[in-house]
Amino acid sequence: MNFWTLKNFSILIVDDFAEIRSMLRLMIINFGAADVHAVKTGEEAIALMRKKHFHIVLCDYNLGPAKDGQQVLEEARHKKLLLPTDLFIMITAEKSSYMVMGAIEYYPDDYLSKPFTRATLLHRLRKLIQAKEACREILLAQARNDLELALRLCDQAISEGSKHRQSIRKIKAELLLQSGNYEEARELYQSIVDERELHWAMTGLAQSHFFLGDDDGAEEILCQVIDSNTNYMEAYDWLAKLYIKKETPKKAQEVLLKATEKSPKSLLRQRQLGEISLELNEYETSRKAFQAAVEHGTHSCYKKKGDYAGLSKAQLGCGRDEEAIRTAESISRKFPHDQHSDTYAQALVCNLLHRMNPGDDTRQRLDAVLESLDQQEQALPDELALLLAETCLQNGKTEAAERYIKDLVRNNHNDTQLIRQAKKIYAEAGLAAQGEKLVTTAQTEVIDLNNQGVQLAEAGQFEDSIDLFIKACAAMPGNLTILLNAIQSLLLSAQHCGVDEDKLKMIKDYLQRAREIDGNNPKYLGLLDHYKKLATDDAA
Repeated sequence: MNFWTLKNFSILIVDDFAEIRSMLRLMIINFGAADVHAVKTGEEAIALMRKKHFHIVLCDYNLGPAKDGQQVLEEARHKKLLLPTDLFIMITAEKSSYMVMGAIEYYPDDYLSKPFTRATLLHRLRKLIQAKEACREILLAQARNDLELALRLCDQAISEGSKHRQSIRKIKAELLLQSGNYEEARELYQSIVDERELHWAMTGLAQSHFFLGDDDGAEEILCQVIDSNTNYMEAYDWLAKLYIKKETPKKAQEVLLKATEKSPKSLLRQRQLGEISLELNEYETSRKAFQAAVEHGTHSCYKKKGDYAGLSKAQLGCGRDEEAIRTAESISRKFPHDQHSDTYAQALVCNLLHRMNPGDDTRQRLDAVLESLDQQEQALPDELALLLAETCLQNGKTEAAERYIKDLVRNNHNDTQLIRQAKKIYAEAGLAAQGEKLVTTAQTEVIDLNNQGVQLAEAGQFEDSIDLFIKACAAMPGNLTILLNAIQSLLLSAQHCGVDEDKLKMIKDYLQRAREIDGNNPKYLGLLDHYKKLATDDAA
């Protein structure tokens, strides 16, 4: 007879009370676990998870004044410290609705309310582990971004009559969306909804309609989900996204206001509400949203300088001039390890001072900022480039603004949100036509150059393609499309002409840069696998 045990599982306990840590450790050891670690803070938890892989994390929600359980979970997911086969169980004694919503919104695998018994923990762990094990190979294929294999495994499990059929159908539908098979995803979600109107399936169905261009259909379904379950936050987010797509920001704002009232601890949602409200010149609403984003971001991996910029602009709009300047100046202190934080703070102060009282003093301060930047060779972060362009246009420095926007667009030519922001800056300066032309020209240059490089590679002219992409990568170091196509040309050359150590090193360097931009990009992951095989074969 096989006895259930946690013998082969590594487990992390996170709780700020020593007695609770000891109690949980004893429970877990009694379940057969030998590899058990316990820490008292969220910071310690993340540090340990970076060094060691844990199969199960039992984390209290309230961990004292620093990083809480929600922020541990979001950072662990964001930095891929957890595999999809691992378990994260949130434990809390909190009863307030907004705390509960914050705890469950990042989808922990389970949620345990204190106090709970040994039998309850045992039952939950056994059930969760069995469910994960049934989908293990599918989840691992998905984590490797081998979507084709993951889908085949889903079909196999469903055809074999798995008792976890519904969970596997859910994974399959998500995979279809992830792989761009929107029509097939719509059909699968519809078949699930026809059986039972599950909120996750209806929201997935709405997403399918969204990507297929049926905005009215998506809106109808999302409204239906919210009407039937006012606490299903994902539906609010997609409805807001839909209204932004339809260029109805007031409706998006109304949806986000309802959502943040239900679950105020979502930094990303508060940020979006702040941005939309600022765009609508509703400064008090924007101020409150950005204030919440700043507060919740103190110990979050999603902390961002732009939240302070948004807050300062909203404060200025509310007539809180001194507060606005203090908020802007605080960025240098709030981001001590960011090499651009001081420049960002100074540029933001110039921006605010111009809004308060345009004059020579502002231009002189801005000149000093620009002069210091001219001495740096590194590419600027996108948010700093946008802020500098906006501030330069305020002060009549159109050539400098054009340079920043041109570099920004060249590095992000297919990022619709950044392109929209770039055009908006020019429109607000009364230069909409000039901005439109500048952005379109920069986009076209990148597209033409990229197409030329791809065509050369397809024609077998690998060296010419590589030379072109090397120059393009030097000129546009942040453009992911260019980087990935450069890697592809180098790999094709190695495949057809033999492995070259210098080119292997170049591929490795480009892959590192691509990972820093977007380590989850499907094409990047595929090229990374190709490179690993090539490097292994070469070593053999």
